[in-house]
Amino acid sequence: MKKQLSIIICLFFTASNIFAGKPIHKESSPISIVVSESERKSWCEHDGYAFVNGQGNLHYWLYDSYKYHDGEISELLEKIVYKWFQNSLGYFVVEKYEVYSPNNALADSVKNLMKEFNCDVSITFIPEKNGGFASVVFNSYDKDTGIYTTYVYKGTKVDR
Repeated sequence: MKKQLSIIICLFFTASNIFAGKPIHKESSPISIVVSESERKSWCEHDGYAFVNGQGNLHYWLYDSYKYHDGEISELLEKIVYKWFQNSLGYFVVEKYEVYSPNNALADSVKNLMKEFNCDVSITFIPEKNGGFASVVFNSYDKDTGIYTTYVYKGTKVDR
């Protein structure tokens, strides 16, 4: 009986961990690979998972741009993500770039994940499907206007 109770308790904590959006095992963030520990801390980096219809359970890296950067995301978007394209993705050729602002269709699971970690930026990589483009999706939330903006980089990952 004690063994069964222990198993049930373990399953409960594992399931609650999944639904809370927190990873069961910690993976290193691809953005952390290219920035120093002090930069990683200055962006208050976290990671978690959100279920998105049509894509499944996606791994997101989350950042707080307000705490140390006054909500300014250009460094993160233009420098750090760009380095990530070069260093962590091998060679990512951006073939399309789209901006959705406001993005009223952003999945509630992504919004909830961002709120859970008190972060205003989320980034995920969506691999190619059926010969289509791979995508890097960058979501930001403007606390002043309450608007979510989504930047989608569609491209091809090429080995160098």
